[in-house]
Amino acid sequence: MEEENKEVLYQNLLNKYKRQLEYGKKYYEKNKTDEEFIAKNRTRSKKYYENNIEKKRDYYKSNNDLIKIKNNYQYYKKNNKVDIFKERHSEKFNKLIEIGYITED
Repeated sequence: MEEENKEVLYQNLLNKYKRQLEYGKKYYEKNKTDEEFIAKNRTRSKKYYENNIEKKRDYYKSNNDLIKIKNNYQYYKKNNKVDIFKERHSEKFNKLIEIGYITED
């Protein structure tokens, strides 16, 4: 009986979350050309960025090597030279597969 209650509660929460997402998307689509909405959104985004700039800085410091590896891979991918990337940087290629960034062909 308790399992069923948990499942019902879980489904209710999931449905509520889906409705909130749908409402948010509709609200954004309706107001995305409104100048007042754009201004409020920009100020909110700027304030969030200013309050959390240390979080971003810490994220980039801790993931610096991984970000460089991803950028290096994207460069080779853009120039259709993924095979050369595999040969030259096999450790980096294996790391990208390991974290799930790419799938092995």
